[in-house]
Amino acid sequence: MKIHLLHDRVLVRVDPLISKSEGGLIDIPEAAQCFSQRGTVVGVGPGAIDDEEGEIMPTEVRPGDRVSFPARSGTDLSIGGKWHRFLREDQIEVVLEVA
Repeated sequence: MKIHLLHDRVLVRVDPLISKSEGGLIDIPEAAQCFSQRGTVVGVGPGAIDDEEGEIMPTEVRPGDRVSFPARSGTDLSIGGKWHRFLREDQIEVVLEVA
C-alpha cells in the first residue's frame, strides 16, 4: 500500500504502551498510560497552506524523528501489522532528541 500524505498530515508508527516499570516490579495502570504516546515519524505531507498568501508552509518534523503526542489524537491505522497514527503537525507536542 502506498500512502500520499496531504498538507500538514504526519504518519507516525506508534510505540507499544508499556504496562510495567523498567524494573518490571510495578504495573502501570491503564489510566496513567493515556496521557501521551510516543512514536517515530514515517511520513510527512508537504505542509499547510498559508491562508493569506496561499503558499505552502513546510512541515518541521521529518521522517525518523521521535515524537510525543496526545494519546487520544489523530486516527489509527494498521499497516503491515504495526499501528500507525495520522496526525496534523500541530497535534505533535514535542520532538524527542536522544542525547
